Amino acid sequence: MAHLDDHVAAFVDGQLSPRATKAAERHLEDCDRCRQAVEDQRHLKARMRLSGAPGVPGDLLASLAGVPSTSEPERRSWWSRLARSGVTSVGVVLVGASLAVVVVAYGVGASVASASADEVTPDYDAYVVDFGGGESTADGTMTVATMTSLDEQGWPCHSRLGADLERTDGRWHEGSSDTLAITYSDGERRLRLFEQNGRLDDDGPAGFRARQVDGHRVWVRPGSPKVVTWDADGVVYTIVTDVQHAELVDAMRLLPYGPRSRSHVERVEDGMRRMAGWMGAA
Repeated sequence: MAHLDDHVAAFVDGQLSPRATKAAERHLEDCDRCRQAVEDQRHLKARMRLSGAPGVPGDLLASLAGVPSTSEPERRSWWSRLARSGVTSVGVVLVGASLAVVVVAYGVGASVASASADEVTPDYDAYVVDFGGGESTADGTMTVATMTSLDEQGWPCHSRLGADLERTDGRWHEGSSDTLAITYSDGERRLRLFEQNGRLDDDGPAGFRARQVDGHRVWVRPGSPKVVTWDADGVVYTIVTDVQHAELVDAMRLLPYGPRSRSHVERVEDGMRRMAGWMGAA
């Protein structure tokens, strides 16, 4: 059997025929490339399932409820009723469907808000050990396509951070299938970025000190390598690095950090983008 390629999602979703499924399973026994693609697809779908479904605020619903009524006066001729009934019915259905999409998109766009995320404590010591191990091996390294998909889902996997830090690999952190680990390097120094669902305790993790970066609070642990952590939009970000402070700050500026308020329109736009990304990954 040839590589699964475009059939990876169908295999993960159980949409292949029994015969094709058996052939794919036999192929996966000997193909590291397709096995990794299947594993990445399962992680992507697990990420999507982790998004919550917060309620839509009352002011948004009130604004939607304020849409002018399209109903017409009761006293109309039978010809007017006949001519307009079909058009009006279709119009009402379309308006109702459009409002439903807006409400769903708003919920999706707000679904990663830190306030609704579970509190977590990242394994910082394991991250430091991981960093000390140097570059990761090829086994388990994500494909560029997978990292692009994750980036579209709201999990930053930029090809570059700052001026000189190039992405060298991305993978799931060993021992944790829900923590993304991405490595950047300028050829001499490295920065490893860890991302996981959740939020930090308001008082910060033990052993860390609060610092301000561009007016946003982050938590820093003294020592070498540097360890910096913060949460934003329901994701906890942790950086372990040996780069200089100025380069570290430049890298952080390309990542979400600190509380960020968004307008209703921005949340709907974010939701639309996430929904489009989900359909593309399905």
